[in-house]
Amino acid sequence: MNLNLSAGGFIIKNQERQQLPLLIHPSVTEMRKLLTAVEGGDGIINITNDDEPDIGVQNLELYAENHRYLIMLYEIDEAGEPQVRLPIDNGASGLEEFFGELYPAHGITQDFQAVSTIFETFILTGNLTEINQVRP
Repeated sequence: MNLNLSAGGFIIKNQERQQLPLLIHPSVTEMRKLLTAVEGGDGIINITNDDEPDIGVQNLELYAENHRYLIMLYEIDEAGEPQVRLPIDNGASGLEEFFGELYPAHGITQDFQAVSTIFETFILTGNLTEINQVRP
């Protein structure tokens, strides 16, 4: 699938926000470099479907905080309703604080390889249908 994707984000170092470069139609190699920038640190990476379809994936976001990662997939279902999916399920229950907000604990991982796999799959296929939920 060939989507019109762009990717970017920022990292936080020494309590300062540093903008990452905006990538238009990122390759897997470029995406890996972007992901490496937040590995083990704090920051946000976002891949946006610039075509803004009425149905399907809108964007994929990675939140990184202190060696923990939360991925959220935003999509529009066939009824036109927005949906948020957590592609990772570590089996945990309850809520965890992430950037000062509470999120389902099952969607948070320390497995950076699982994070990379999800982003690479998204770049290559344009969706995460094949990856229902990754169990790191």
